Amino acid sequence: MSSVESRPVAQRALKDAAEWFAVLSLAPVSPEEQARWRRWLEAHPDHRRAWARVEAVDADLATPRSLPDHQRQFAAAALDNAAEQLRRRRRALRLLTLVGSVGVLGVGAARHAPTRGWISALASDQRSATGEIRRLPLAGGGTLWLASASAVDLHDDPLVPGGQRLRLLQGEVLVETGRGAGARALVVETPQGRLAPLGTRFSVRLQGEGAHTLLAVFEGRVQVHLAGARAAAPLTLGAGQQWVLGADGVQSEQAADPGREAWARGLLLVDGMRLEDVAAELSRYRRGRLACAPAVADLRVTGGFPLQDTDRALAMLADALPVQVHRVLPWWVRIERR
Repeated sequence: MSSVESRPVAQRALKDAAEWFAVLSLAPVSPEEQARWRRWLEAHPDHRRAWARVEAVDADLATPRSLPDHQRQFAAAALDNAAEQLRRRRRALRLLTLVGSVGVLGVGAARHAPTRGWISALASDQRSATGEIRRLPLAGGGTLWLASASAVDLHDDPLVPGGQRLRLLQGEVLVETGRGAGARALVVETPQGRLAPLGTRFSVRLQGEGAHTLLAVFEGRVQVHLAGARAAAPLTLGAGQQWVLGADGVQSEQAADPGREAWARGLLLVDGMRLEDVAAELSRYRRGRLACAPAVADLRVTGGFPLQDTDRALAMLADALPVQVHRVLPWWVRIERR
């Protein structure tokens, strides 16, 4: 790529840039971690050049020869190694969580802030692995589905006799409450508020590292009690409605897409969705990085795609659209113009 400087870059700087790229791409990133990356980037001109080289590998694969052969091969190897190191750190944190090393985890969480969400999820009552969709019965005849890489705490509600309280820690859930005399009251909690369903079927999804809650109601109604003192009285969301809840209350309102609940059946149903957004949904069900080139990002997609076989879903996209699936590395896949 012509905008990338051709002067040599130290391999150590390239290695550090690759590791930072893996951290920023594959994990939730806190403001503190972003500040650390910024300090590293500005500490030396070699760091800025190395970062530009690593970005070039990702940003413009249509011209991969923009890097000299030896540096392109080294950058690819460094990126692969950095991703594996990140996976090892996550496996170590999982092991520490399982053996109950609370003190050690406290230190680790402070030094590597992006792991906090993983720690909470691993300590949860129920969770699903990446690519897994779990169906769980709820007391009183209801049903709970966990989307890929989701986690919840579920226990009796101390404020409501016979009631249940579900706290969404990560990912997305679909809830169908019980009906009839045996049904139990249920409250779903997210950082943005408490959701009290009234004989209903609805989905709840955390977005932006928990900064927003996406609530879609497919049957019945849901009462929304916003967190804090943002609302004097609960709001009611009816069937066919979808809200995004944020720090300032209800941020957007629109019609709920009936296809939003199809993931519980292992399907991604889309009607005129941008290809980049389709790729983002598929990426939630596969390990590693799935990116979409800007040249094809706005292509519109309609159809159904299997979420638990994302390689097949990508092949279907390549058959239906003027795109190809480029496997940069085993964990790094990019959709490009054919």
